[in-house]
Amino acid sequence: MGKYIKLLSFVLLILVLFSSTAWAYPKITAKAAILIDFKSGRILYKKNEDEKLPMASTTKIMTAIIALEKGNLEDVVTVSKKAVSIGGSKVPLVCNEKIKLRDLLYCLLLKSGNDAALAIAEHIGGNVNNFVIMMNNKAKEIGALNTNFRNPHGLDNNIYDHYTTVYDLAMIARYALNNPIFANIVSTKQITITSESQKNRIINNTNRLLWYYNGADGVKTGYTGKAGRCLVSSATRDNQKYIAVVLNSNNVWKDSAALLDYAFNNYKIENIVKKGEKIKTVKILNGDKDKVMLLTKKDISVPLRQDEKVKISFEFEIPDKIKAPMGKYESIGKLKVRLGDEVIAETDLISDEIVEEKSLRANMAKIFYNWINDFYYR
Repeated sequence: MGKYIKLLSFVLLILVLFSSTAWAYPKITAKAAILIDFKSGRILYKKNEDEKLPMASTTKIMTAIIALEKGNLEDVVTVSKKAVSIGGSKVPLVCNEKIKLRDLLYCLLLKSGNDAALAIAEHIGGNVNNFVIMMNNKAKEIGALNTNFRNPHGLDNNIYDHYTTVYDLAMIARYALNNPIFANIVSTKQITITSESQKNRIINNTNRLLWYYNGADGVKTGYTGKAGRCLVSSATRDNQKYIAVVLNSNNVWKDSAALLDYAFNNYKIENIVKKGEKIKTVKILNGDKDKVMLLTKKDISVPLRQDEKVKISFEFEIPDKIKAPMGKYESIGKLKVRLGDEVIAETDLISDEIVEEKSLRANMAKIFYNWINDFYYR
């Protein structure tokens, strides 16, 4: 009887462990979702991460990126009739109104103004088509290869070719948040803006998380009939910053909070590699030095659960020998950090000094020296 009780206890323990592990993962209603660490880019949760879906006004993250990189924030933009006539969410702007590009970005990212998106596109690109080309080129540059923009605002189109994936959108948001001006704008709850021809406007952020989620500091809401409710969110606590993306969600606030809670409750940032660590020496061919020391190019810090720490290992991609010449801090190889079979971070390995190529005179002297040595000890 005793052994049956022990067996039953063991089975119950396994069930409890399994259930607690499964319970740790958030229950997400969104059709697609992803959670990443801002600093390392490590994916902590994913659901249909590569499915192409409409993105609604989260499109405006890319619109803002192009405006910040191609425009001057002090530029005065004249709002066109085409911009003010667009449907959906508006500031609203007035035809021929003159407003600074900086203020248009607040209208774009806080109020989600489609009129602001068109005004920005026309100002930066000359016309909307040129601006959309810039958006798609930038997406490819960032690595968002499963994204296609057809407009700067995210309204539905009839041919279903304005799309992204939650993975791509997370990469785009991560890129944007590295711009301090963008990060400051999307973390703003409310601002009063003015223009040359209009009275003061109070602009409120449509992102409710900024008001009730601890540490929330971005990023962008979205909704259309085809896309459903969408949200790209970010939050920072104790030097930990995470980005969550949900597309076509039953409740964007609950889904996003659940994802961010999962990150903060289960992960801690671990410093795995320090910049400048000495790794190993590599032989040099035909150089004024026989070998060179390789150093790590950057720090590596990644979020890890407690149970993941023992699964960390290192992989080195280093050549057996290198031909001179070589510059100081030249990239020679790579150090990869693995969590089980998955590579979660990497850094270049760089030389710690200059290595010059041996001159003909130095080569001849070495040959002569070896010949004399050989003759003397023969």
